[in-house]
Amino acid sequence: MPQTAGLHYEEHGGGNLGPPLVFVHGAGGSRLHWPPALRRLEGRHTLAVDLPSHGQSPIGENSGIDVYTRGLAEWRTAVPVHRPVLVGHSMGAAIALTAALAEPAALAGLVLVGAGPRLRVNPKLLEGVAQPETFAAAVHQIVLWSFAPEADARMVELARRRMTETGSAVLADDLRACDAFDVTSRLAEIRLPTRHVVPTFATAAVAKAKGNSSAKTSHARAANSIPPAACAARRNCGTTPAAARRTNCHQTGGGLTPLGPRS
Repeated sequence: MPQTAGLHYEEHGGGNLGPPLVFVHGAGGSRLHWPPALRRLEGRHTLAVDLPSHGQSPIGENSGIDVYTRGLAEWRTAVPVHRPVLVGHSMGAAIALTAALAEPAALAGLVLVGAGPRLRVNPKLLEGVAQPETFAAAVHQIVLWSFAPEADARMVELARRRMTETGSAVLADDLRACDAFDVTSRLAEIRLPTRHVVPTFATAAVAKAKGNSSAKTSHARAANSIPPAACAARRNCGTTPAAARRTNCHQTGGGLTPLGPRS
């Protein structure tokens, strides 16, 4: 699989059902956090990236939402990928929102999974992932909060193993970047077509993970603050890409193909 501008990625298809889809994973993740059915979505040109220090990409000198956003823009230019839809999960959604604010003309739209204009993280979780002796327990808690109780146990275990492989230092940096992220005051500036996948079953879990009651409104605020002409929301989905797909939110008829320039 190719590596361009310091990012490892996989690329599939060349379909003409819409603009290219670029999948951006969340904190402690990699391109493999997106299910194969999405990374190889029939009829679509898809690209799934490993952010710096994640998956098979080289270790990056710096981290953070702005750093990742600039790196992704350089990668899109180098590949090149012309006006894609950015599909972001959690931290990846924060990167997508940041890119939409920085260079809207370079994008065709957004799909946001488990997103919010703020991504505050429970201080105990931040401390737990940063310490070797508590790292495994902290990862277990993150995964527990990320899946519905009825989720396939094999899928949950795979998510836990892959996040563990990312390592304490990288995951801690990611979560600190999420904790510092806040574009609440700028959401109304986003005019790109946007599909927001809202994990309503996980409202209580998200509030626990973020450590404050205002977290319960974070997903709703993202959907409600982007201008209505640009945003459509899907609900009753999981907080992870795999969980969301199990509720058909990511299938071709569930919100990816309609995205593109709107009159």
